[in-house]
Amino acid sequence: MEAGEIHRRVLAVCREVLRVDDLEIEDVHTAAEIPNYDSLAHIEILVRCQQEFGIVLSALEAGQVANFGELKGLVARKLSAG
Repeated sequence: MEAGEIHRRVLAVCREVLRVDDLEIEDVHTAAEIPNYDSLAHIEILVRCQQEFGIVLSALEAGQVANFGELKGLVARKLSAG
């Protein structure tokens, strides 16, 4: 899957979970910089990404996601690993 498609789909998950329709996130944005983002939203975004992409994330992997770019990178690695 191409990087642009991953970006679009992860952003759509974030918009839905955070309930911000016009949310724009750059790769360097952290949770503290994103409206409505808290620990519960973090978990929900990770679960929804697993469902959206048909991947499984370990607790260690989930805990290491520090920004939007890392989340997209993790999704891409999981997709390429099959």
